[in-house]
Amino acid sequence: MFQFQHFKDLGEEGLSLGLREGIGRSFAELNKDPCYQLGGAQRLRAMTKFSRVDGAWKRLEDQSFYQSAGINRYNGGVQRTFNPIDETCVPESFLFSLAQRQSRLFGIEEGDWQLNVHQIRIQTTCGSEAEGLSTPEGIHRDGHDFIAMMLWKRTNVRGAASRIYDLDLNLLEERTLEHRGEGVLLNDRQCMHAVTPFYPEDPSDVATRDVFILDWNQRNA
Repeated sequence: MFQFQHFKDLGEEGLSLGLREGIGRSFAELNKDPCYQLGGAQRLRAMTKFSRVDGAWKRLEDQSFYQSAGINRYNGGVQRTFNPIDETCVPESFLFSLAQRQSRLFGIEEGDWQLNVHQIRIQTTCGSEAEGLSTPEGIHRDGHDFIAMMLWKRTNVRGAASRIYDLDLNLLEERTLEHRGEGVLLNDRQCMHAVTPFYPEDPSDVATRDVFILDWNQRNA
């Protein structure tokens, strides 16, 4: 149903300095998400879609993203469009490496799939009352077959625990993703999830939480 994982080779010893710096820079350069309208924080994001057909990956041109209002109570029912992930900083080889590991863990190495890769930063303002909400929709499903959330970096963050629930909203497990490569993989049809609010540990500075989220949907299912 779900599993927490830590891909330790995404740390300093596993990735080149140039790749780590490029990905870190790309988070700082993401565009603001106009659909995130909460005081105390902003959401920056990009998205790229891929298809995997007969084992071959292909980047898709479509940049639209839609979730029904029944799935997403905060931004659902709206056709959203995001800029693509900057492949000069976040190469496809890196994303495919993440995807291949996840497909093995999910047991979906066969079949044709569509993959949406989201690159997201939630950044608070300064101040003791500044609050960042990674999941403003609350406890929810994303409306996909499988999803995976992987932490890239958190800076000056207090809070942001990942919670997994069954479909009756019973809490199954809670963990705080602290280190690069830590994440949670789950069957989105069988469980729900949320992230608790977070705040600046040092209120004189902003708090940032950078993640990659991968949505898996079987094609022609």
